[in-house]
Amino acid sequence: IKIEGTNHVGGIIGINNASSTGNLIIANCVNKGKINGKDNVGGILGYNYNTTKIINTYNSGDITGNSYAGGIIGHDYRRSNIINSYNSGNVKSTLNVGGIAGFSGWFERNLINCYNIGNVSGNVKGGIVGKLNISNELLTTQNCYYLNTNISKGMGSWDSSAEALEDIRGLTDTEMKSKEILEKLNNYVTENETNEGIKLEKWIQGEEGYPVFDNNFIYTYN
Repeated sequence: IKIEGTNHVGGIIGINNASSTGNLIIANCVNKGKINGKDNVGGILGYNYNTTKIINTYNSGDITGNSYAGGIIGHDYRRSNIINSYNSGNVKSTLNVGGIAGFSGWFERNLINCYNIGNVSGNVKGGIVGKLNISNELLTTQNCYYLNTNISKGMGSWDSSAEALEDIRGLTDTEMKSKEILEKLNNYVTENETNEGIKLEKWIQGEEGYPVFDNNFIYTYN
């Protein structure tokens, strides 16, 4: 499957703008299809304008946009939590492009137990987030990794202090495939078990050596 659109294009959801419905939870979802769009293009969610939790998801499809393109979320405007998720697809955009999110800002953010091994290309690019526009006290990061052979920085541009970015680490290919990283991802799962009543998926070493979920998902788009 190839998904094409203009603005707000996502592998699972194009735009979350339903403020009257409360928090949106996107869980146990996978996109494997190529995604092409103009602005706000993401492997799971194109544009987030409301509180969203993204749990146990991954994208392996290549993503192309003009601005705000990310492996999981393209344009993350409001209060997202990306937990236990990863991207292996290549992400390309003219501006604001990231392995997990193209842009993230303005409100509270949690980036926890996630990684990116896809190539990220464009202006203002980061292995995890392209442009981060948020103060230090609103940002929580833990166990965030990106492949530093593909890109040199975890954040392309940021307003937060260096302290908030300490848990965003660039790894070599060997390090990304190591037992140490697998253990860190699984330690978080063991210590937390569930989020919003959703069981956090455990990790195993995949066929190519990178961490993958120890489960086959029902909701898969390819």
